[in-house]
This record gives sequence, structure tokens and C-alpha cells, in this order.
Amino acid sequence: MAVYEALATTVLTSSASSVEFTSISSDYEHLQVRMIYKSTKGTQGAVQVRIQFNSDTGTNYSYQGLEGYQSNAGIHENTAQDEIHVWGGGTNTMGVGTFGGTVVDILDYRNVNKFTSVRSIGSLVSDYTTSSQDNVVAVTGGLWGSTAAITSIKFLPNQGSWKSGCEFSLYGWRSS
Repeated sequence: MAVYEALATTVLTSSASSVEFTSISSDYEHLQVRMIYKSTKGTQGAVQVRIQFNSDTGTNYSYQGLEGYQSNAGIHENTAQDEIHVWGGGTNTMGVGTFGGTVVDILDYRNVNKFTSVRSIGSLVSDYTTSSQDNVVAVTGGLWGSTAAITSIKFLPNQGSWKSGCEFSLYGWRSS
């Protein structure tokens, strides 16, 4: 039976360019981050979360995913990137209380004998057209090409800044 322990939560009271968890304990098998977010991006469309580990901004990341937009679908794959992207956040053009949500699992984050794998699922009510809103679900898998144990995680929006009210929570995950 999996046991989750809350490690840290950040709730923004003003806009911020990034959110970071540092000094992450190595006492767990896996990490999970639960995010409720939107950016100050002023145009229509979903916001991607850019994730970096241990302040690594080198091209050591890859990711791929699938998004479903009611009757449409999209796929993406990127290698040699300076971050992992996950989907599911809202924009400034959405209603005041409308935020996207994403859950990110960071597997075997302390194992120094392999690269770190990431999986996520996110959803939101998006505003891709001016006449209606689309429901979006996105699933992403990623890889950090480093064998270092993760001690910090940074979250940045792909456009704009994080809006006030965003919440990022970090959990440690044990098998028993």
C-alpha cells in the first residue's frame, strides 16, 4: 500500500516567475507534485509547466505526450531539451477562479544508477476559441538524463508568470 507524506506546499499570494522546492529529503522512493495553476499569459491556449531538476539547464531532458481536446488530439515529442514540459494550465483570459490542474510523479528520484522518469496527467477548461471552451486532458512522460539524486525541483510557466492563487504541493511516496 502506497503511503504519501506531505512535504511542502507553496500558495502564491502574488505573481511569480517560478516556484521551487529545495533541500528535498532522500527518505522516499518517489515524489509527487500536485499543481493548481494558471499564468499571466494574456492570450488563448493552454499553459505548459517547464520542470527543471537540481538547477540543470543543460539539454538533458526529453518528453513526449498526448493531448485530447474534445474531438481533436495532439501529440508531441522533444529530445535534447533544457526542461521537461507538462500540460494542463490555464491562462489569464480564463475566469478569475478557473485554474488548470496537473499531477506529476517523479519516479526513483534518488536512484543514482539510472536516469529519472517523470509521468503526468493534467486537465483544464481551455479557451482555444472565442465562441466556446474546450475541455483538455494531457498525459506526458519525460526523462532527465542524469544519474544525480534530485534535491530541488523548479517549475516555470512557458509564457508569462504564475498568477496569485496558484498552489504547488510536494509529496513523498513510499511503497509501505
